[in-house]
Amino acid sequence: TKEGGVNVIMGHDVGALSEEEKQLAELCAKYDIGYMPSTNEQGYWRINAERNGFVTYDDLTEEEKAATDENFRNLLTELAKYENFFGIRFTDEDGYRQFSSAGAAKKVFDEVCSDKVFSHNLISSMGNSQMLDYGYSHAYMPETVPISAEILTGGYQFYLEKEAEIVNPTFMSYDGYPFTFQSDVLGSLHANQKQINDVARKYEKSTWGYLQAFGGEPNDLGEASRIPN
Repeated sequence: TKEGGVNVIMGHDVGALSEEEKQLAELCAKYDIGYMPSTNEQGYWRINAERNGFVTYDDLTEEEKAATDENFRNLLTELAKYENFFGIRFTDEDGYRQFSSAGAAKKVFDEVCSDKVFSHNLISSMGNSQMLDYGYSHAYMPETVPISAEILTGGYQFYLEKEAEIVNPTFMSYDGYPFTFQSDVLGSLHANQKQINDVARKYEKSTWGYLQAFGGEPNDLGEASRIPN
């Protein structure tokens, strides 16, 4: 991996302090590769089908907020002890309604390790209004759930700008699926990248290109889209 030019390895939904992740961190240190575990939402929001999809940080009591912040602070303190700790992948494909939760987590992150990377990957411009509003948790909600007026009127541009303003991530990135289901693969990919680049420049941030390209059986179109060709 190191000889192939990889300089950062990102964890993916395993558990930031699991044995598997600890082994990965040790290997990253051995071969001088940045280690970037996935912490997931850490209680800053949680799926709850009975409450329009999820409970956010804003819904918590002050005591619950303090406890959530302290738990996350303790986790980051432990992760920062790893030799090649590069930063974290907080959550993936959040919606506008979850941005305040991620923003609260980012403030705690900056207290502990402001010199590291806080990744908060976004939905691409192919996402519909429900996805842009509720993120991937939209799959757990009824189709009749109300959509924020701001998303309906501002669309993807509003979504990107609120990410920069509320979450304040280290960089801006989004999920891209360039290998299938698009009649104009390069056109849609570059159009989305230009839009996010423009917003990133406005808010003086960098962007990361993040292409889905892994796993899946060739005969499974849903998963085969993740295999680069």
